[in-house]
Amino acid sequence: MRFPPTTKGQDTLPTDGQAVIPHHAADLDDMARQLEASGNYRVLRRLVPRPPTPFLARTAGKTGIIIAHNASFDRGFAERAWPIFEHKHWACSMTEIDWKQFGFAGTKLEYLLAGAALFHGAHRAIDDCHAVLELLARPLPGTPSRALAKLLEHARRPTARIYAQDSPYDLKHVLKARRYRWNDGSDGRPRSWYVDVDVDNRDAELEFLRQEIYQRDVVIEWREITALERFSSRVYTSLYNLWPNF
Repeated sequence: MRFPPTTKGQDTLPTDGQAVIPHHAADLDDMARQLEASGNYRVLRRLVPRPPTPFLARTAGKTGIIIAHNASFDRGFAERAWPIFEHKHWACSMTEIDWKQFGFAGTKLEYLLAGAALFHGAHRAIDDCHAVLELLARPLPGTPSRALAKLLEHARRPTARIYAQDSPYDLKHVLKARRYRWNDGSDGRPRSWYVDVDVDNRDAELEFLRQEIYQRDVVIEWREITALERFSSRVYTSLYNLWPNF
């Protein structure tokens, strides 16, 4: 299956590595091209929020959940441009389905499409949307369940974000092997390694940190996250302290 390409005039992009977000940019597609050309994703912080168009306000207003392939990027982009997206549930079709479990080579859209024998016009926003919809509408290999059902099941479950603050430097490889990611603190969140786990696995992960990383009883910060906050930079607005032995 091949998705029909879209047509649109080409803009002149900066070549000096500096991001230029023009005032006349009509939509996310224009801004995304500028952003991609710059390679500087911190330019997102300079986007000026603006009122949504009537169509966007109408569509977003009646939408129960926003699905994006790499929602960690798309949610921040959308929220900075249009704050209406701050109050929506979000799901990520790239990370909230264990695609490798079902035989796919990777989680990038092109890998998933190749594994499903699909082709599309890459790097065009509307074509990517059509491609993700087609993937989600299909049953996952070896199961009767559609990918969309699996995605929504995961999105509805709360997760716990755990920060391994002040963890020993020489044990960072242990954290990386356990899928912890590094946050440099520039976004207002703790400068530390962190991981998101299913809320049912929270206590086990905290115990792992105490036994294997800190090797003593410590206060470990964590926060319960739902689809309303997941993939947003606002996740750290409030933390719960879980004291040892509680």
